[in-house]
Amino acid sequence: MNDSRVRVHIVGVVVAALFCSLLARLWFLQISEKPVAVDLTNSESRLIHTLTSRGLIFDSAGRLLVGNRISWAITADAKLRAASHDSTLRNVVPVVAKLLGKSVQEITHQLDERVLGPLESVVLAADVNRVVQRTVVERAEEFPHVTLAAIELRWYAKPSIAPQVLGYLGQVSQDDLLRHIDYDPNELIGRSGLESVYQASLRGGPTTERVAVDATGQVVGDPAPVAAGRPGFNVHLTVDSDLQAFAQQALEEGMRVARTEYNEDLKAYGQFYRATTGAVVIVDTRDGSLKTVASSPGYNNTDTLGQFSALNSKANHTPLLNHATQELYAPGSTFKLVSAVASVNTGTFPAYLPVAQGDGCLLRPGFKICQPDKSGPPVDLQRALTVSSDIYFYKVGDALWTRWKQGDHKAGYAIQTAARLFGFGKRTGVDADETSGSVPDEVWKRKLAHALYPKDAVAEDANNDWNPGDNIGLAVGQGGLLVSPLQLANAYAALANDGTVWRPRLVDSVTDAQGNAVESKLTAPKANSHVDFGGIRDVLMNGFAGVVTDPKGTAFDAFQGIPASIGAIRGKTGTAQAGNKDVDKTTKQPLCIKTVNGVSNFKDCLGDTSWFVSMYAPAGTDQVHPQYVILAMVQEGGRGGRIAAPIVRQIIEHMNHLTPTPIRQLTAGAPVAGARG
Repeated sequence: MNDSRVRVHIVGVVVAALFCSLLARLWFLQISEKPVAVDLTNSESRLIHTLTSRGLIFDSAGRLLVGNRISWAITADAKLRAASHDSTLRNVVPVVAKLLGKSVQEITHQLDERVLGPLESVVLAADVNRVVQRTVVERAEEFPHVTLAAIELRWYAKPSIAPQVLGYLGQVSQDDLLRHIDYDPNELIGRSGLESVYQASLRGGPTTERVAVDATGQVVGDPAPVAAGRPGFNVHLTVDSDLQAFAQQALEEGMRVARTEYNEDLKAYGQFYRATTGAVVIVDTRDGSLKTVASSPGYNNTDTLGQFSALNSKANHTPLLNHATQELYAPGSTFKLVSAVASVNTGTFPAYLPVAQGDGCLLRPGFKICQPDKSGPPVDLQRALTVSSDIYFYKVGDALWTRWKQGDHKAGYAIQTAARLFGFGKRTGVDADETSGSVPDEVWKRKLAHALYPKDAVAEDANNDWNPGDNIGLAVGQGGLLVSPLQLANAYAALANDGTVWRPRLVDSVTDAQGNAVESKLTAPKANSHVDFGGIRDVLMNGFAGVVTDPKGTAFDAFQGIPASIGAIRGKTGTAQAGNKDVDKTTKQPLCIKTVNGVSNFKDCLGDTSWFVSMYAPAGTDQVHPQYVILAMVQEGGRGGRIAAPIVRQIIEHMNHLTPTPIRQLTAGAPVAGARG
């Protein structure tokens, strides 16, 4: 009986305890949790942007150059950022890093690189293999907040063709996200070339939806559409990818041959030309359309992101830079076109006036300069261009400086004025990355002196005068004059078309997905300026024809045997001196050679830059106004007639479906006739 009562009491206590627990739980849910329940009902809205496909890029013949492809990627959301501070996630980052073959520091940097919202994620790795894909999907519990996702990347039909023109994509930065509210943290945007210039067109418009999220950041309900997405516009180039490919090939061949040629200034020391960088530009003179813009060294567009440091290295001669538009060089004798116009327009030397070459030297108080091929008979302007007479243009520069010194600054600055009219010293406006260059004058000289001697007023004052040598050097394309290959090609295009300096064009049109033209104002031909040749255009054209056809022409050897049936070729060679060519009076060796403990270092001994710019009129086209300008440049490549001219010949042969003449064959004969220019 007593046992029964005990058992009843125990059951009663248990029931009472359970009842009390139930009441406590009900109170907790109804009273204590009430604020949370209320907060969950007060959701806020956020915009979600879903990227659309990036626009395509086609060449002038409609061939697809750049498209899109799907890549499997590993992404992580914002919560993984706290892994190092959260005991439940502390080991996730090392596991992810090991799976992706990266260091913990790399993964942490990727997570910390930008501020992610609760609905955003960051791509940790793209193009992951199937093992990584299966691991993340099948062992999801080991990879919280890590997801396998399909993303869109660029696809290249010919990855090594015109990479600097097309440009590359890079991860969106925090600054980009602050400037553009509809950009996605995982978005790839144009960082160079056309991908950058036409970023807004190629990107298109993302699909925008509004979603409600609760206090924990979880989506509540279905998204509401805000704006329909629009695929990126397609970009159609003026560039012919087949011609571009061959030009790159010819340029590389020319540079390889140059590296087997002795540097004429250092031949006694067994030094060869280094041929460090090069460029080829082909312009349609009728509207400024660029058919080819080749730059060397190049790179493979699919390797850009993974090898950025190496590709951007000066030691590797910066393959990422477009050496046709972003790098600057002394143009040498190719600049005589500008000096000729300045001379005739100011009445310095009438075009048909023979000018004595004498011993090939110009002597002024404390100053003497001689052309490489010393003496020669008198030459008029046409002949001076054909044989590239330096002394003729030394005298032009000297005469104009004298007028400047006498107070006639308008005539005295005639070369500078003509240069700027041709487009030198400023950007051409091409739809690409480019540099402006420099046209030296008195103001430039003063700035240079101040930069060289910022703390030495005496030295600065002694070196800031605009001297005769400055203007003489300018007249033959040396000194402080720096131009891009594109600027030089564009100047000769103005001569070919009788005066119009076009804004160079890489893009012919931009179209929507249906093929309708859009943004036509960006791509329409536009004239930058007009040059008046003062009635000497025929003289100039004949002089440049002689460069190729006259036995004394500086490119005669390079074009011997080319069929006349292909049309008319006119051109100008240039051999621009680089580095210090002065000789030590004691050792009798060039000052650029640094000898320490009997070991000579030739690092500062730069070889001449090889130039050739041609005006080419194919058979059956207007022979008076050549349709194309074809320019080749090889830095530290030697004489223009030996390397750059044979490159251009190969391109013209290719354009006429002829077997290109090997550059080695063209350089194996006797030295090119005429002066160094």
